[in-house]
Amino acid sequence: MSYGHARGAVQSLIRTLRGPDIPPKRTMDDAVDILEGELGGQLPDGFENLSDEQLIALADLLQDARARGQEELREGVEESLSFVPRLMRGPVRKILFG
Repeated sequence: MSYGHARGAVQSLIRTLRGPDIPPKRTMDDAVDILEGELGGQLPDGFENLSDEQLIALADLLQDARARGQEELREGVEESLSFVPRLMRGPVRKILFG
């Protein structure tokens, strides 16, 4: 598979994952800010070799992955609470989440 073909496949996947609610177009500066926030500091060496489009795609993928992870965590907690007797779920939620 050529680089161009793989790149097109990734872009197609990103469009599919985003669905009909496509967010406003990001700039390279937005992507750098997002990546630095997600990675907890300055971008590692080598990121300067990525194109603007690649940085934006990476930032979008990281944000999507974090959102999916948070949703799966929430669902897992709710599912685990199903093992707690119904009358105790409210107090257990309060203990767990404050």
